[in-house]
Amino acid sequence: MNPIRRRSRELGSIRGFVLVGAGVVAGCGGSPDGAMQELNVGQGVQAVSAPSLKPGDPLPGLTPEQQALFQLGRADFVHRFLPREGLGPVYIEDSCVNCHALGGVGGADSLADPNHLVERFATLTAGKYDPLARLGGDVLQTRSIAGEQPFCNVPPETVPPEATIVALRNPLQIFGAGLIDAITDATITGGAGPKGDGVNGRPNLDAMGRPGRFGWKAQGRTLEAFTATAANGTMGLTTPLLPNEPLPQGNPIPPGCTAADVGYTMPNDVTGAILKNTTAWEALLSPTIMKKRNPEAEHGKQVFGDLGCDKCHTPALTTGSYSLQLLNGTLLPVAALSHQTAALYSDLLIHDMGPDLDEQVTMGQATGTEFRTAPLWGLHLRKNFLHDGRADNVSDAIEWHGGQALIIRQRYQALSDGDRRDLLRFLRTL
Repeated sequence: MNPIRRRSRELGSIRGFVLVGAGVVAGCGGSPDGAMQELNVGQGVQAVSAPSLKPGDPLPGLTPEQQALFQLGRADFVHRFLPREGLGPVYIEDSCVNCHALGGVGGADSLADPNHLVERFATLTAGKYDPLARLGGDVLQTRSIAGEQPFCNVPPETVPPEATIVALRNPLQIFGAGLIDAITDATITGGAGPKGDGVNGRPNLDAMGRPGRFGWKAQGRTLEAFTATAANGTMGLTTPLLPNEPLPQGNPIPPGCTAADVGYTMPNDVTGAILKNTTAWEALLSPTIMKKRNPEAEHGKQVFGDLGCDKCHTPALTTGSYSLQLLNGTLLPVAALSHQTAALYSDLLIHDMGPDLDEQVTMGQATGTEFRTAPLWGLHLRKNFLHDGRADNVSDAIEWHGGQALIIRQRYQALSDGDRRDLLRFLRTL
């Protein structure tokens, strides 16, 4: 049996688990410090013992069936894919976990490997964003299967001379992705509009008028669709949602590299079980644990509000009802994701961040200067900040804020040294 079909059947076998409308991923070990911590979810905030929950663990309160699904999806997330399983023919990494391993499975990336800072290339044609799909854009696949597959001589992609836009992408954290997926559309759109100080967020709406919530520009509406896009763009894996193979530099797949030559199915994840189970793992992944705050950090929380940071970085949003769907079509309610308060510190809206952050990339309705308010939960586990990783500390990231955040940035710059230290202490507890 073809290995991709075998894995799909195995991973879809336990009660036929699949998830409706979810997706993203990552990491490897490490527990936060402090005797007692706060979990970024719950009816209010729950106190949990630090040794009992660490980054990469499942949500508390899952049923045995949901815990089994979590383990199945995790196996796919950390699996190293081979060409015969659908990797390539051009790709960036051969496993999801390779770019999502900072602090725990589900984390961001240290960017120690510059290949993990994903490049996008494009141009403007008749004044409109052109992803140069005919030349392999807009994601640059920097590796190929040529070294692993006999008689396949496809080269890695390069940025073509036609590209006038080149932008970088810092891999995102996935912790708590299910809670974000469970937030209702109405909650997101209800937060739009002017908040004073020049802040005026808007949802990134799709063609059906539904708001996005995942990705640096909130271009991903559901976790599952966002996961399928990531698997396709970074590993070359095709799924029922995205069944077309990325063409190397926009050219036909050469002899020696085709499905018939290598032995993979089309789509690679022919049943969709791998995508569904991976998405379910992401949905059931716990958010990070907030560190215990000392009095200085508590004061920093007050400074956060006084500056107006919470006009975009909304401390918490509430989820709606959320269910996993089994292969037989029945729904399995997930109480751990339903009607919960998610302390993500984001409104999930896009905001104009000013010319200094203009990357010229358009995604959905988001223009080059518009970005989703980055959720701040898990901030203490990150090393690089902003969409392209240009800031290696939180203070520098704040200094890059412009546009709708300009007035708030200026208030930050006017803080006393003590207030600034306390604010940064607070942020590092998230």
